[in-house]
Amino acid sequence: MKLNSKTTVLLTVGFFVISAAFIATSLMALRRSQTDNLDLFKNEFTQTTLELFQNSSDLFYKFVDNEIADKQIQSRDDVLAYMKKIDPDGRSAFLIDLKAKTFVPGYDDPRLAAIVTPQDLNDFLARWTLNQTADFSIDNIDAFVAGDASIIPTRVRLKIYEPYGLIIGYGGVFETGKIRIQFIQEQNASYYRAYLLTALEIFLLVIVLIPALAILLMRRVVIGPIKKLRTAAQQIAGGSLSTQAEVASKDEIGELAASFNQMTKKLLGSQRAVEAKMRELSGEHGKLSALVEGVKLGVVMVDLNLRVILSNSAARAVLGGSPDKVVTFKDLTEKIKGKVDISQALSYYVKSSKPLNIQEVAIGDRYYRLFMSPVRDLKEKIFIGAVFVMEDITDEKKINQMRTEIVSVTSHQLRTPATIIKGNLEMVLGGDVGKITKKQRELLDDTYMGNERMIRLVNDLMDASKIDEGGFVFPTEPIDLGGLVAEVVKEVAPFAVKKRVALSLAPPAPRLALAKINRQKVKQVIQNLIDNAIKYSAVEDRGRVEVAVAEDGKFLKVSVDDNGIGVPPGDKDKLFERFYRGSNSTKLDPGGGTGLGLYIAKGVVEQGGGKIWFEGKEGGGTTFYATFPINN
Repeated sequence: MKLNSKTTVLLTVGFFVISAAFIATSLMALRRSQTDNLDLFKNEFTQTTLELFQNSSDLFYKFVDNEIADKQIQSRDDVLAYMKKIDPDGRSAFLIDLKAKTFVPGYDDPRLAAIVTPQDLNDFLARWTLNQTADFSIDNIDAFVAGDASIIPTRVRLKIYEPYGLIIGYGGVFETGKIRIQFIQEQNASYYRAYLLTALEIFLLVIVLIPALAILLMRRVVIGPIKKLRTAAQQIAGGSLSTQAEVASKDEIGELAASFNQMTKKLLGSQRAVEAKMRELSGEHGKLSALVEGVKLGVVMVDLNLRVILSNSAARAVLGGSPDKVVTFKDLTEKIKGKVDISQALSYYVKSSKPLNIQEVAIGDRYYRLFMSPVRDLKEKIFIGAVFVMEDITDEKKINQMRTEIVSVTSHQLRTPATIIKGNLEMVLGGDVGKITKKQRELLDDTYMGNERMIRLVNDLMDASKIDEGGFVFPTEPIDLGGLVAEVVKEVAPFAVKKRVALSLAPPAPRLALAKINRQKVKQVIQNLIDNAIKYSAVEDRGRVEVAVAEDGKFLKVSVDDNGIGVPPGDKDKLFERFYRGSNSTKLDPGGGTGLGLYIAKGVVEQGGGKIWFEGKEGGGTTFYATFPINN
């Protein structure tokens, strides 16, 4: 082709048109490439961030749950202290008051709090109320991916811990994402301007080389390291906490990789610490199980959720029917169903810090004594569970029943001849069979008194047998209790004089209410209390017994106060038992009573709907109280 001016112009114009079109096409391709790479970065960054966040939040809540399971967290204050411990700067964890629906001061990083709107919180609580879903996540990732330049990619996770009235949150503010986006956008703009200027100066060289270099640089600086981070996050999600992201760059991606590696090292250390603690707890549990297994009594231990955490073969045989069967708290409650509400009793005795002692409960054809005691942490002194001990008392019950039957039969057999002897002695002493000498009268008087003691003993044994058999029932009527007490005081006054004890009765209140009692039985109770007070009062003319009657709510209360030998600490729980006498009283009066007086007194008072108890200490005197219902 022949070149001329026109051809030259056409070639030049064609060259410039082609060059301009190529430059424009290249610029458009560069722009599309930049946009695609930016979107790719956002998507990969988002995916990696969410995976990393999910793993770290799972581990975070696992630590919290382990602390609760290990009883390190028992209260709301424990939660606050633990949050300060694991996140002292408050940049990852936050707390929301479940009732007030507000952030807890000091645990409310504003970057994380801004994500949790009142509407989100209400939606979460509504879902939890309907289906007990206690785990919820909120983020602004979609808006970030859509290209809102004002958004810092943030994700939070909420989990309800109802026993402490808290929602524990865990969040991540991924500022590097926004920073990196801004950096990429600024860098793309710079590349674009440089490319445009160079393209105007160095046509084909700029058009061919710059886009290729830009694309290669983008892949090397951004996409490659992000892929490494994603691969490392996937390996960690699979359980390999020793994985490290090998990113050598010094830019924001390099800093993100360094933070990522540091976090995985901490997670690995925490995991190893938890595993060591679990091994230690497993060893201690094994020792305790071996120790309890050697106990003949049935032993069951439950935690705060009423889950059986320890039981021995004796308990499993009773509750499960086999020493090898795993038992539950439900097995225990079902076995004694209808006899005692064990859950309600457990709640009451835990609040009162008192042990529960059920003297007799039938399980199948055997009888057991059930003892329950709250278990508290040695350091924190907080309730962590309860232990139940079951003692088989079937043989003991049979022996007691046989003893009761023997005593009952013997008492009935002795009562008739003793009554006959009493009648005959009264006839002889009355002169019905002839005159007797003074010496004979003295012997007969001693015999009569001895027979009276025999009759009282027989009556006491019969009353005790009726109490044991559950047949101790007697009629009641309206009685002037104040007059009855005054009558007893008058009758025992000679005995007090003989013992050189000052006996007094406090004047009762005017118009004292009547009591609904059995006159004979209550008189026996009051006489026994006053006799004991006189018998065991101070000696050397310093003895003092004060008797009083007063209204006490719906009851009349009789009190008998003395300054005598008192009750030793070891006798306080046994004093109302059958045939029991205080250790110090037997020394003072070796040939004294039978130990049935207070046992019968307790039976009479409780059968009538009242209570009997005492106060005092050894060497400091004793005050006995007995209450009787007012006649309505």
